Amino acid sequence: MRTNTIMLIMPFLIMGIGVNDAFLMIHSWHRTSKQGIPVDVRLGLVLEDVGPSITITTLTNVITFSIGSLTPTPEIQLFCIATATALGFAYIYSLVLFVPVMYLASVYENRNVHSLVAELPKKQEKSDFFSKTTRIYSKILQHKFFTYSLLIGVLVYWYFAILGTLTIKSKLDTEKILPRDTPIRTPHEVIMRLVWNEYYPVTVFVNNPLDIRRADKLDRLYSMLAEFEEMKLCRGKEFTNIWLRDYIKYCKEHEFDFDFYSDDGAAATTKAAPFSETGLDYKRLKEFLSSPFYKHYNSFLRLVNTSSELDAPVSKFMFVITFHNTSSNWDQRIQLMQDWRAIADKYSDLNVTVWETNGMFVDQMLSLKRLTLTTCLLTLGCMAVVCGVFIQNPLSVLTATAAILSISLGVIGYLSWWHLDLDPATMCAVLMSIGMSVDFTAHVAYHFQLAEQSEIREGKIFRAQLLSQNDKLEHTLKSVAWPMTQAGISTVISILPLICLQNYIPLVFVKTISLVVIWGLFHGLVLLPAFLVVMPKKWLEANCYRMIFDKATASAMNELDSNEPEETKSALIISHDKDLENEFSLGTLSRLDKSDDQTH
Repeated sequence: MRTNTIMLIMPFLIMGIGVNDAFLMIHSWHRTSKQGIPVDVRLGLVLEDVGPSITITTLTNVITFSIGSLTPTPEIQLFCIATATALGFAYIYSLVLFVPVMYLASVYENRNVHSLVAELPKKQEKSDFFSKTTRIYSKILQHKFFTYSLLIGVLVYWYFAILGTLTIKSKLDTEKILPRDTPIRTPHEVIMRLVWNEYYPVTVFVNNPLDIRRADKLDRLYSMLAEFEEMKLCRGKEFTNIWLRDYIKYCKEHEFDFDFYSDDGAAATTKAAPFSETGLDYKRLKEFLSSPFYKHYNSFLRLVNTSSELDAPVSKFMFVITFHNTSSNWDQRIQLMQDWRAIADKYSDLNVTVWETNGMFVDQMLSLKRLTLTTCLLTLGCMAVVCGVFIQNPLSVLTATAAILSISLGVIGYLSWWHLDLDPATMCAVLMSIGMSVDFTAHVAYHFQLAEQSEIREGKIFRAQLLSQNDKLEHTLKSVAWPMTQAGISTVISILPLICLQNYIPLVFVKTISLVVIWGLFHGLVLLPAFLVVMPKKWLEANCYRMIFDKATASAMNELDSNEPEETKSALIISHDKDLENEFSLGTLSRLDKSDDQTH
């Protein structure tokens, strides 16, 4: 793969996005510090705690950029492919390199056990402060006044986000793409401000053979010419460069039997063919194209050898119409191109094609909104599928997907308020924002739908039940709040050096990532927890996998009832009762733990 300038932004994104997994693993690692359990078990607890959520975020980021590689802009394709590959490797390296580093860190911890014991009161104090802050914040999130204030704030946020999204302009401004210090800017300014203001040509191709001897065909051509030349910004017919008018003029002004400019010196006749309805024919076309005054029209015509005089020797031709005063903005040029194509469509019998040097930019601008909408919906669907695989609760999947949609809507809308237009760079940044927004929603949705948590007491692991919504909320905030904040801040810090470039494309990514982090932290730490905590507990306890497996177990039990002897049935019932007893004991331990540690 070749390397382009946009691809050089990718290392900054990897430093910001790829380190998020490390923050989560470090946070989970510190929560199990010095609990008297083997290191391999400790690593297993860490991966059990954060493994699914970091897998969700990695898959969604890779899928997002993979979908972005389907965009029609080749430079954006390269950037998306490179970033998707890099994010995939960042995930692999987190597992095969960073986890062994944490294992080695445990050896260092054991060597410094005395200093760690001395610092234990300070760590305990910090842990108590964090736990107290989490409990206070949980109560704030569940307060009715905060809920109503949050609802009003979200409505205001959605209003400006939707308004900005609907009013964003599709505009590919070449001035923005060029670096500020490039020497190409000077000639570009001359073309934009001076040349196109006086001379803005459009080339019209007539791809079907035109017989100028037939009145109906000639009238169709003149009618199309008149529509082009009567447009508001057209400079008039005297600026139109078309071979037919000069050919008619040549035939009328050179009414003699010998043409000095003819290659073979053959005699020429001024009388038209008897079957011509217009008084015109092609007999002097060769002489016309040999004249030094009109030989430039050779490049305007495609001639074919004809076996009969009834056939037209011109199979295709083109002409140029001149416009002016088009240097103001791209909206005007887009409208001109649409008007030209509308005229060309009216003359389908002539098979007309319109070409202008900015046509490729116009086509991208016209397709950007549709392409962005389609790609965003496809990406959002993929995010929902990935979340559905790892998050077993349907409500959690729906809320996570809705939060992703809300963040993406906010990013697009507020980029519009931040004076950015919709172009290939912005579209790529928007797709990136959809993938990054999963980092702030999937972690919360995954941890909130868990029914139990792992606790370590005296070197033993207990599965404590999360009995209430408040327990789920506190567990979620303790697990992801601090590493999520670290990840968001580090992402912004790692992308800030791009501001020094003062070029358009790097600034697009800086603004986009800043908005993703702001709205992502708002949704992940405020809006999503506040919404989930007020949901009925039974809605969050629904488990898709459990429903499927319960049905399979029930069918197996029914089959056993019909085929197995009584002894086997009794053994199954006893085993099932022991499972229930273990589950009840864990729930009891959790309730005792909340009331009295000594009793526990």
